[in-house]
Amino acid sequence: IVGTKNANQIKTYTTDAFKKIRTVPATAIAAEQTLYESAEKVIEINKHFKTNPKITLNELTAKIYKSEFTGAKVGDVAKLEMSTQVSDDVAKYLEALSKTKEGTVARVIPRGLKSEWRPPTGKNLEDIKKYILSQTEGYRFREGTLRKYKYSIRDSMLKLSPGTTWNLEKQLKNITGVLDHAVGLSATHELAPGYTALYQDLEKKLNTVKGTDIDRDFTRVLREVIKDKNFENVAAYNKQASKFYNKHKGKVDVPFIRKGGDPTKSVTYFSDLDKASQKNILKLAKGQSGFAIETKGAPIKRLLATNTAGHAVEAALEVCIPGGGPVDVKKASGWNTGGRVGFGKKCYKGAELMKFARENPEQAMKAF
Repeated sequence: IVGTKNANQIKTYTTDAFKKIRTVPATAIAAEQTLYESAEKVIEINKHFKTNPKITLNELTAKIYKSEFTGAKVGDVAKLEMSTQVSDDVAKYLEALSKTKEGTVARVIPRGLKSEWRPPTGKNLEDIKKYILSQTEGYRFREGTLRKYKYSIRDSMLKLSPGTTWNLEKQLKNITGVLDHAVGLSATHELAPGYTALYQDLEKKLNTVKGTDIDRDFTRVLREVIKDKNFENVAAYNKQASKFYNKHKGKVDVPFIRKGGDPTKSVTYFSDLDKASQKNILKLAKGQSGFAIETKGAPIKRLLATNTAGHAVEAALEVCIPGGGPVDVKKASGWNTGGRVGFGKKCYKGAELMKFARENPEQAMKAF
């Protein structure tokens, strides 16, 4: 039935090969099943929120788990586990509700469940989203849950593969402080996702102060600029940002809104950004209501290079890259190579290494 040619090919397969062949469909089926089960939870959560738009986490958990949660003998540890799971599922519900201008969402309901998915609309939709996001303590979102949700929205806005932004950030480990979105994650993830790709490494205390003294007002003013084409409060915000920047003597980057600005000039590391981010930033700069944000925030790849270089400097390491001009290999090594001429290497350490990493992040990471 399989034919002589295919039969001979099959004879060459090893046991490991057959194991790999078996795991492919199994893995795909498992992933599909997980997505389906997740969607079922989202649909149930939707029903409860449409009935009671201000339902609390405990009330929602009780509706979902019933006596497993409300039983007299249920311990606090078990209750915490159940409410934490529901909290995570609420974040997925937010993804399913958040649409881009093109109508796509960050979390798609599978075809077999679409008939059961009737999300809220109009003011009810906005009220539910606003309520959930305002209840960060009440819903006890785990660290990273809302961040991951906002990244999902950003990925869908820029037509990136799901998980792109989250996985990119995970590459940056062991930073000295806190990874801060220089232009604000809440401000940009949906309305100006290109700017979300700009970060800075801040000490924790300074990051907290920036969040209260800059990010909240910046988010409000940027929303006015993009949604309402209203620049009325921009001058006051920029004055506030300048005062904050000077107070902290340039230790923190703060965003400034420039009406009619050129982002290729106001965004210090514009050329280092990915194409999707650049395209979005340039689009926001077009027209009479166009604007640019002035920032020294840097993409992950640049932070990754300087962070790695910093660890190398601390360890007193010397990092070398190919280049530095032609070298007579025979003379340089003492080996009998026939006197051919090759290319040498350029080595960096200390302050020179940090400077090289900042100016040539991609080349530096290849050397590391």
